[in-house]
Amino acid sequence: MGGYAKAANRERVTPQAVKKAVDSLQRYVGRPLLLNRRGKLLPTKYALELMPLIDDVITAYGRFDLASQGGVGSKRQTSRENGYAETVRVAATSNVSGLGSWLETTREKMLSTAPCLGVRIYSYPDEACLSALERGAVDLAVTPSVMCAGNLVYHVLSHCPLYAVAVPDHPLVGRSGVTLADVCCYPLAGLCNPSVQDHVEQRFQAVGLHAKFFRLGLQTESNNDFCVRNGILLVGNRDATSRDLGLVELDERLSFPLYVVRKRGEERIACLEVLETLLSQRHEL
Repeated sequence: MGGYAKAANRERVTPQAVKKAVDSLQRYVGRPLLLNRRGKLLPTKYALELMPLIDDVITAYGRFDLASQGGVGSKRQTSRENGYAETVRVAATSNVSGLGSWLETTREKMLSTAPCLGVRIYSYPDEACLSALERGAVDLAVTPSVMCAGNLVYHVLSHCPLYAVAVPDHPLVGRSGVTLADVCCYPLAGLCNPSVQDHVEQRFQAVGLHAKFFRLGLQTESNNDFCVRNGILLVGNRDATSRDLGLVELDERLSFPLYVVRKRGEERIACLEVLETLLSQRHEL
């Protein structure tokens, strides 16, 4: 999660208005929802637990608002100034570098060609994207997670790089030609998503290596403490790590698949149009 300015730009309001809304919500629930880590705003554990409930409220309000305005097709709904004919809700993982800005750019392109189409993008942890799709809180999900559910259809959007990071004085930082075998000599962590971890473990196994990954908490301090003990983090979002960590240059590219997921039987034109646009623009991700 970035700062207030990014959210304000997406919602077309001022950063002060976003901060005021967040402060008001924090006072209402009586607990902090955001933590400031080196200038970045990160959700607290309690905020992550609340997120699905908040989306349920947003979804319910959207249905009420649509019904109160006469439904899709009414003059008020198809007016660019007063609203959209139909809104497609997209849950996107917060754990992939550059995904948020790419989605915003793609969203603006869609709005320029289809002004009556609304697209709302929600940032979720990996594990929450598919659950939001399953319960109908969103219409599409962009995530590396895979769920064994017959009602979901997966479309490969991209193969995202994994970054290996460690403390600056780690033996592998600054060294060229680092192999997967070299990396296996140290404790590994950072892959909290089971789907990504399975994929990466298979990559190690394909070259005869067995890698053991440790599960860490969400706090940056946990990552730093792990790295101080000579550990190596494999992360999909380089920006989410501490600036005090250095990059381990691997001689083999490690990556994981990123999917756009929809429910089977979802045939709404607006939803399929957004899906098609995301897939057609994936070369820019």
